[in-house]
Amino acid sequence: MALNLSKNDKVVVKKESGQSVLNLTVGAAWGKIDRSAKLKTGIGFADRLLNRAKSSAGMLEAVDLDLTIVTFDAAGNELEECAFYSKTPFNGLIKHSGDDRGGDDEDDGLDNERIQFQGLKIATQTKVQSAFIILNSYSHQKFDEIPFVRLGIYDGLYGLADKAARLLEFDLTHEKQFDGSEALILARLDKSSAGWELTAIGQATADTSIREIKSRIKREHL
Repeated sequence: MALNLSKNDKVVVKKESGQSVLNLTVGAAWGKIDRSAKLKTGIGFADRLLNRAKSSAGMLEAVDLDLTIVTFDAAGNELEECAFYSKTPFNGLIKHSGDDRGGDDEDDGLDNERIQFQGLKIATQTKVQSAFIILNSYSHQKFDEIPFVRLGIYDGLYGLADKAARLLEFDLTHEKQFDGSEALILARLDKSSAGWELTAIGQATADTSIREIKSRIKREHL
């Protein structure tokens, strides 16, 4: 069963066996916005048909969120980043699945974007000491407008089509602290002797670009 993280929780990411996790996948899932009259529905077959009909009729608004990992060395110097515009930094040791510009019509439990993080090789072949996981709204919708937003951490390297159990979850849905914001510093990974230590940050910001978020990270977290 996945561990649900809250703001400022700090854990060393480990397998159920107690061994350190080195190769990680980070996933983000989100939904389209229903701008039509709010109808309280369940998750049955009829509701799925209704959502599909709304999508076809243009009643569901596309949401373009971007999952990004930015990296720094031990001195706090910025290194490479992994994003939809830079999919394979460090010669592919970190790998982005690609840009999802729409979001889901309904919550299917699957990720819209994933980033694979080859922790063992990153630890031994690069200068990366810390990595920050960021989610921002490229289309500038506010997070409280989006029906669901979730982050997951997986043990191993998985593409979008691969099913895997989440080790850790961070659910941003209906969290008041994110109202009115369109950027989030979700978590950080720090290299340690035990593997990669993950700290849930969960910081909503007013930043409107990755450049602004990186500046905030340097000011407030390094």
